[in-house]
Amino acid sequence: MDHQLYLIQSQFKEDLTINVISNDIADLLKEVNDPEIRQKILENLAIKELHTLSSQELSKLIRDADNDTIQWTTSTGSSNQIDVEALARNFVIHLIAKLLSSKRDEELFRYLLGGIRLLHSLCDLAPRNNKLEQILLDDLKISEQMLDLIFYLITVLASFKKESQLALVHSALLACSLYLLTAFISSQWNELALVLLAHPKVDIFLPVAFAAVHIDIQFLQVRLSQFTDTGMRSNLAEVNRLCQHCEASLQFLQSLCQQRFFRERLVKNKELCGEGGILLLAHDIMKLPFCEESYLMAVVSRLKSKVLSILLHLCEVESVSFLDVAASTTAGLTLAKSTIFQVLELLKTMFRGDLNGLSAFSDKTYPRGLL
Repeated sequence: MDHQLYLIQSQFKEDLTINVISNDIADLLKEVNDPEIRQKILENLAIKELHTLSSQELSKLIRDADNDTIQWTTSTGSSNQIDVEALARNFVIHLIAKLLSSKRDEELFRYLLGGIRLLHSLCDLAPRNNKLEQILLDDLKISEQMLDLIFYLITVLASFKKESQLALVHSALLACSLYLLTAFISSQWNELALVLLAHPKVDIFLPVAFAAVHIDIQFLQVRLSQFTDTGMRSNLAEVNRLCQHCEASLQFLQSLCQQRFFRERLVKNKELCGEGGILLLAHDIMKLPFCEESYLMAVVSRLKSKVLSILLHLCEVESVSFLDVAASTTAGLTLAKSTIFQVLELLKTMFRGDLNGLSAFSDKTYPRGLL
């Protein structure tokens, strides 16, 4: 998954190059006497410039820092510097303020994606830099801010409309935000699950996380239908990227659901289980069409495998019956029957062996999961 996340981040490296604040940022900073304003300008500039660097490039900048001051040359050729500690300590709250105060448009979400990418890089470097480690990994206040940022950002992403034109940015931002939790909390899923379950907002986070992934699946449904119905080869690269993002986010949820105590808490969430949130996600993933493009066919197969795995884990919970909770209302029972019908149709298709030639492609080249 680390490789998959790297692909998601790196493909936006060029797309996220936003114009700098001023054509001559150095002259602007000279005219600003207020240190707080100077700091805000530098934080904006740091996001816009430093997020395009790889972890290795950023690590070299930090190693070469004189008195822990990062110095770099901007895209306009001017030289700038920012204190490592100041950047790490103020960066998260800066992104929160940006999310709260800015118009929610493409520019903002690309800016936030750049910020999340930079946080990933800083967290990757933290174990090898004392100051970064003390701030990003050990400071409880900063950890709380990171969780607030991720929870609130995913809540905003869960409110997107199906017809949004920002499908790629939305899906990349969601995947990167989810995996930021593994970067600063723990890469061990059982440890991460325990931290999330101990958070007072976990019952808010769970429904919006599944809802945001569901929105990306709806984006993918539309793109796959367009690709299949019209044969538009021009949007193949976009569909491939969207598939990568959806799979990464769904894999995150599946990994958490593999933890027994996590799925026990999940089954008790009324919005997700009692009101059909998880079944809706599963239903729409099962309806994703297979197509002749071998890579897309394999990804769709893996998506269906992952969501069925999530359902299976939930059915294994002994304290509460997921099926009883999910089918406790007329609407829930109808949705459950429809989802089961989708599963049976898939089984019939697979037993007939006519998944549009899926078996003709090498598992080594395009692994299809355990569908």
